Amino acid sequence: MHAGHARVSAREDRPRAPAVVGVWSPLPVYRFGGPDQRHVFDGSSGEILRVSELIHDVVGAWGQRCARETRSRLARRYSPTEIHDAFRWVSWMQVANNMLLPFTECETADFPPWEAEVLEGKLDCECRQLVLELTQACNLRCSSCTFGRAYAAARGYPAISMSPQIAESAIDFLADHSASQNRVDISFYGGEPLLEWPLLAECLLYARGRLGERVHFSVSTNGTLLRPEMGRVLAQAGVQLWVSVDGPEDIHDRYRRTSSAEPTFAIVAQGLRALRRAVPTWYSKNVHLQCVTGPAQEWERLEAFFASTDLYDKGALLSVTPVRRKDCVVAGLLLGDQSSSRRKEWVHDRVLSHARALPFCPPAQEFEEDEAEASRWQHGRFALAAADLGALVAIHRRSVASPDSPGPPSRCCIPGLSRLYVSATGEFYPCERVRVGSAVMCIGDVWRGFDAARVAGLMREFHDLNADECPRCWARRLCNLCLAHVSCGPGSGSDRKAAACDGVRRSLAAGLEMYVTLWADAPAFLDRLCTMTSEC
Repeated sequence: MHAGHARVSAREDRPRAPAVVGVWSPLPVYRFGGPDQRHVFDGSSGEILRVSELIHDVVGAWGQRCARETRSRLARRYSPTEIHDAFRWVSWMQVANNMLLPFTECETADFPPWEAEVLEGKLDCECRQLVLELTQACNLRCSSCTFGRAYAAARGYPAISMSPQIAESAIDFLADHSASQNRVDISFYGGEPLLEWPLLAECLLYARGRLGERVHFSVSTNGTLLRPEMGRVLAQAGVQLWVSVDGPEDIHDRYRRTSSAEPTFAIVAQGLRALRRAVPTWYSKNVHLQCVTGPAQEWERLEAFFASTDLYDKGALLSVTPVRRKDCVVAGLLLGDQSSSRRKEWVHDRVLSHARALPFCPPAQEFEEDEAEASRWQHGRFALAAADLGALVAIHRRSVASPDSPGPPSRCCIPGLSRLYVSATGEFYPCERVRVGSAVMCIGDVWRGFDAARVAGLMREFHDLNADECPRCWARRLCNLCLAHVSCGPGSGSDRKAAACDGVRRSLAAGLEMYVTLWADAPAFLDRLCTMTSEC
């Protein structure tokens, strides 16, 4: 096995293949490209192959019908000799190179063995992040909020808050179950966590005393309750503060309103600027913005806003997330039917433009002495944040392996290990993205600890949902499908899983198309992108 991001292979340039007999069965491949360049992502090996139009067509037709009928269909466009050589080349790739093989020829190991006794050892010492739901209450009623009425799984905003005893018990639990970790993280969530500011401040002090310098903190807030005195406490603890700002005032206020329907942008901006004045050094690199995007036609305005706003600094981060479509009743009103495809085209063009202009993708602070370069970087930040960079990173870091190497059907985490969500009432859940409050997703509580049998059961159920389709899916080696994708929404688990799979494949397909262009035009950008992801 070796790192597959080192190249996009031009395998068809090899000498003429010898006569061999390949495996005639549909191939787990994704074919893409235009008239000038055609590519095939080989799901069996992880290779990206640059191929001719003929090979592109042959690979797509391989195993779909009988070989004779396939040859007959191809004969409408290609000569018998060309077709014969193409078939022989694919067979040679299968036999001599272990590529372009159907997953039915692979060893499909039952990976991994999710038994409770196996998991207990990991759950005892490998916990990495604690997410504390300080309260379920919120002072806003944002139209795109996943806890609001627009969503099928909405819980609303009940006045339920975490007690100091539960908060301390959760922090103790993290300390006792993270012995193997040099770094752990605690995130404060809601509702609106700043509604419970005294408890949050107490948690910062208690966690620092319990976990020492290995603990790092983050807070996600709507920003309407920020005060200068909070900044001094947050700065002393080294907190990473994420504030929701959805763009210029009119766009932000369209979706983010108080419970009495009052606008909020001016309040948030005033709070942020007061925070900057109180603790400017901390603010410059630790106050980040998160944006939920709405209509497609306003992306240019959002790009201009985030390039010029004084609400965050060059050394800070920007997160951009589109409104979820899968179970949101208001999504059609917010996005429009063509929004997804238009967003894909817009982001694709912008990312390519900025990658070519800034091929090394350095942190903005490295441009401090060059105002022109800094301006170009700032202008590109929104597009880069709006892109599915996770797909690009996964493709760039992919492993290229023999298809008989067993591997996971996805990169799903172990519930409670990479992230442990503690509800306001003390129950454990895999993360904030699953249906909090569901007995099915509950994996323990602060009083009894992990329910290892339930963790194992969730993994087994997830594996069973994937067992039939995953071995035949071209995206298997890159897939990031997880429990959160299938735990919420209408329909059965298999229906939700099928819809989630379609979304993952669309994302990876767009990523592959962007990747081959970046690999040709700005390969250093991809290397720097992965480095930045590792640093974050």
